[in-house]
Amino acid sequence: MHAAQAQLCDAYIEAGAAEEARFLAEDLVAREPWERGNLERFRRALELLGEPDPDAVIARRLSGESPFTSTDVSVSAVRQEVPAPEPGPSPAAPV
Repeated sequence: MHAAQAQLCDAYIEAGAAEEARFLAEDLVAREPWERGNLERFRRALELLGEPDPDAVIARRLSGESPFTSTDVSVSAVRQEVPAPEPGPSPAAPV
């Protein structure tokens, strides 16, 4: 799955879809920060977004200074184009 996600991220970068590329690149780096290709994708997405110092953003994320976790949220939910799914009742809760 990560290979497909990386290919999609690369396609977004090539198409100039910076926000989508950043979303995927952040997730890839969160999952596999040791992969140089993932770091490069993140850097390129930040550059597309006009970030003046992408390396500083990457360093902050990798240092744990800012929140950086992998999520299952769709790009549409992040953009608030559709509401994020609400958690259902817990299995132990009475229905």
